[in-house]
Amino acid sequence: MPKGIIRPRVNLTKIRELMIPFSLLLEQKRIVSKIELIFSKIDAIEKQVDDSLTEIDQLKKNVLKKPLKANLCYKIQIMNQPQFS
Repeated sequence: MPKGIIRPRVNLTKIRELMIPFSLLLEQKRIVSKIELIFSKIDAIEKQVDDSLTEIDQLKKNVLKKPLKANLCYKIQIMNQPQFS
């Protein structure tokens, strides 16, 4: 009784006989050109997203600064008012 796994072997002659289809060089260049165009669009979108995130961070900071600044101005006005006894 044989032990182990029996599997068919592929020899070099069979590999050489295989027909592996390749696109024509012109078609390969067209595909590469299309991929490069898509990647350039992706890069542009990534830059827009990064710019938007930066702008959002700035807006958040400004939103937090305005109430603090307004509150500080209000306190200064109160402190500078003449006090009547």
